[in-house]
Amino acid sequence: MTNEGSRRLLGGFAFLRAVKFAIATGLGFLVAEAILVLCVIALYHTATVPGLSESPTILGLDALSLGVGSTAAFLVNERVTVTKQDSGTSASWPVRWAKYQLAKLLGNILIVVIQIALLATVSLSPIYGSIVGAILSYPVTYAVSMVFVWRVHPLREYAKPGESRKVDLPEMRRVAFRIVEFALASGFGFLIAEAIIVLGVITFYHAVTVPGLSYSSPTIIELDALALVTGVTVAFSINERVTVKGQGEERRKGRSNWFVRLLKYQLASLLGNLIIVGVQLALLATTSLSPVFGSVVGAVLSYPVTYAVSMRFVWKIHPLGD
Repeated sequence: MTNEGSRRLLGGFAFLRAVKFAIATGLGFLVAEAILVLCVIALYHTATVPGLSESPTILGLDALSLGVGSTAAFLVNERVTVTKQDSGTSASWPVRWAKYQLAKLLGNILIVVIQIALLATVSLSPIYGSIVGAILSYPVTYAVSMVFVWRVHPLREYAKPGESRKVDLPEMRRVAFRIVEFALASGFGFLIAEAIIVLGVITFYHAVTVPGLSYSSPTIIELDALALVTGVTVAFSINERVTVKGQGEERRKGRSNWFVRLLKYQLASLLGNLIIVGVQLALLATTSLSPVFGSVVGAVLSYPVTYAVSMRFVWKIHPLGD
């Protein structure tokens, strides 16, 4: 990175800004969730809905609740998270509000899609589906909002007071490509692991569902161990050939240190794999959601951890910098 002496990633105020944005988003989400709960109870006299046939009604409720919630979050962010000194934009308040609504639209689309998918596949109430969707959409909303609305690097703070907060777009594009390539490699490895899980569940239970936590968890954990280790190895091989080729430890030591890096990558992925297994078992115990679907939720939640730790621990590359 050029002229990096005076800049820090995820330092001090940058970390606080991410926390403040999360709190503001959480408050907005609680407003949206309260509206959704009240409307679902008013329409159906319960916290659950009949099924996918009610999706048009749910879409209408989503539009109302998420619009109000995102406006509440924007107001909090304007007053607390991004001050005039931090902001790199001169756009007026209405323009910033309109841009924030567009940025939130990406996250809101994710929330709605996840709600309907969970309602269609496991009849999970939109009240709970919106919680899953909100968690998965948060990184997208934060990054896009900081860059698109306020022209602030989402994870960078400048040590010198008054120094420009504007983002380095070429650098962000290079980092973004690396994140996408890592995601694609992880996704391919995940598909390998998912295929092993699906085949294993069908072999043992002759269906993609399992009897319950008390009977199935030991078998599921064994399937996880085989599937996830295989998938992680595939993802590592792709990352070595594409994502970090010519960078960090891969550039300095190449094939001579390949096996050591593989072992370190397995350790780094262990955190993500523990999250996946924990999410699977939690969803199986609370909602009887098949591990086939639970692993999808777990993989998405574990991705930021796997990426950040892998870049630092395995290849000695800053996860969000050149």
